[in-house]
Amino acid sequence: METKITVLDKLPHHQDKIPRKNVVYEKGDILLRDDVEKVFKKNGPFATIYHLASAMPDKSVSDNETWDISVLGTRNVAVSAVKHKAKSFIFTSSNVTYGVPDSLPVTEDTPVNPIEAYGKSKVQAEKELEKFKLDMNIQIFRCPVITGVGRLGLQAILFEFISENRNVYLLGSGENTYQFVDANDVTLALELSSHKFLPLTGLISVKYRLSQAGLSFAKIVLNENKHKTNTKSIVEAFLQFIISNLKRMT
Repeated sequence: METKITVLDKLPHHQDKIPRKNVVYEKGDILLRDDVEKVFKKNGPFATIYHLASAMPDKSVSDNETWDISVLGTRNVAVSAVKHKAKSFIFTSSNVTYGVPDSLPVTEDTPVNPIEAYGKSKVQAEKELEKFKLDMNIQIFRCPVITGVGRLGLQAILFEFISENRNVYLLGSGENTYQFVDANDVTLALELSSHKFLPLTGLISVKYRLSQAGLSFAKIVLNENKHKTNTKSIVEAFLQFIISNLKRMT
């Protein structure tokens, strides 16, 4: 039996290079109850809901809008999911909910302590879903930075510097550990979770492929460095700048 997929997105859909008969695209806004309910009535019932919608934490939207999308949007989708008897609800949260953890890697037992609007909105969205844990199976994935083909984002700047043989500036030695997750791993985890119903609400901190304990920033540079890129401390670079300017003045 072919799986039918319905995509609800605020952005207009661009035609797939390879047409997919089992995928339906609906344009709508999760902040509008009517938009969400219309999709469930028209295309449901759904066995599994993948709630991936979120505001980008890059200040392109206001903190209030970020909060509304995470909290009110999640509530709208959850209400319709329960109403139309969805069996499973899978929500992609974020590891920014941990704030600045005392140790890495983080686990499901690491306490949440968000420090900015995006993280706080994700924590509240998780609390909203807690209200529905007796009505459907809910699984929450706290994803670290997702990387991979088509998912470089700001990391593209780093790799461009490396490819152009520029200096890469670091805070300290660069040996601080940072957690990433491969886009393919996230996709696989989400897919597998739809086939495994955890009791009540499950919280999953997505593991990562790069290494068991993450990678230091310096090692990431070294692993990618097939050129002549040098790593320099920001403090060292700043002092060199001051000294060079003092020499010009004397």
